[in-house]
Amino acid sequence: VRGFSESTIHRFQLGYDPVSGRLTIPLRNSYGDLVGVIYRRLDDGRPKYLNPKGFARGRSLFASWHVRKSAHETVAITEGPLDAIRCWDAGIPAVALMGASMTSEQVKLLRSMAIRRAVVLTDNDNAGRKASEQVISALAGSGCVPVLAKYLDDSKDPGEMPTETLRSVWQIAKSVRLR
Repeated sequence: VRGFSESTIHRFQLGYDPVSGRLTIPLRNSYGDLVGVIYRRLDDGRPKYLNPKGFARGRSLFASWHVRKSAHETVAITEGPLDAIRCWDAGIPAVALMGASMTSEQVKLLRSMAIRRAVVLTDNDNAGRKASEQVISALAGSGCVPVLAKYLDDSKDPGEMPTETLRSVWQIAKSVRLR
């Protein structure tokens, strides 16, 4: 599925729905309980993602259950679930906003998992840059220090980046000294 390793496909229980022609991505809360399934179009059609009816995106972070059980203090923050999965596939702990802005509930969730540093790795476009600014603003004073990742190529998002480039972007951002 989309070039992910077998272990990542298994870890996230990714699948394919032949009826709708969409990728299926199980959606779990921060404790790992299944709360629904996200359907992702594989073509350029809209909407790209279909979330479960009644699901409030702003109250959770995709892949937070993996962060919670692995006890990381630094995570990457992406916009979409597939970008977060791509990060995990490259060995980078990540969560996805499932959109282009961070809510106060999502900030509280990060803090409840003892996240101390967030590498902001939103898309490499105008909307992604605005999202980065918003995430950095939302994290201000939260105890979770945001660090803006710098793209090293013209990839449009983390899902498009070659693995070694993605790892370099992560390492550079992670190594920024905090004051």
